[in-house]
Amino acid sequence: MNLVQISGLPATGKTTGTRFLDPKKTYYIDADGKGLSWKGWKSDYNTDNKNYAKTTDIPTIYKLIKTIAESKPEINCIVIDTINAIMTTEEMEILENPSRDQWKDLAVSTWNLYKMIREIKREDLVVFVMAHCEPYDVNGITHYRTMTNGKKLSKINLNAFLGYNLYTKVTKTPDGKFTYELITQSDGTNEARSVMGVFDTKIENNLEVVRKSVLEAETN
Repeated sequence: MNLVQISGLPATGKTTGTRFLDPKKTYYIDADGKGLSWKGWKSDYNTDNKNYAKTTDIPTIYKLIKTIAESKPEINCIVIDTINAIMTTEEMEILENPSRDQWKDLAVSTWNLYKMIREIKREDLVVFVMAHCEPYDVNGITHYRTMTNGKKLSKINLNAFLGYNLYTKVTKTPDGKFTYELITQSDGTNEARSVMGVFDTKIENNLEVVRKSVLEAETN
């Protein structure tokens, strides 16, 4: 299975890029619970179409992914939006019932989700994980990394699981409009990465193009 993380600050296009995916071949896990970011999305993704779930429960998400991978060949793409909502839900439960072991469980469950996605044997399936990033300072220069919850998770390098971690970028044009793009290689201030030769350094925020490009690269 192919794992692609889309990272960015809020409202920079993480969800926006999913509008190009084929709803008949995509399963959307809406962990944020806020719906999608374009008019008419409810006609594309809903429980009647059996391509949409609103949940932050990791065991449920494990089961959904495994079921799709093993018995839903018509589905070639899964979106998890966002990993941060999943982590935050577990954090809130920990704060209500604090214990050291529960913080360990949060780190393990997030780590295992990424690991499980990577290890499923279906070469035609792409999983997009949306992730918020956070700024931090290094010698006066602002850097960005995946936002995580709890000290144990902050020490875990989730980026190590990723061959693809694309960063969202929004630019205002002279006519007052906005362009939404993806950064595919790090400039030293973020965790952006992709397999060499697959993408230009900056590409349109179109996850269907990303999906096809990743599959072509990983199967040839």
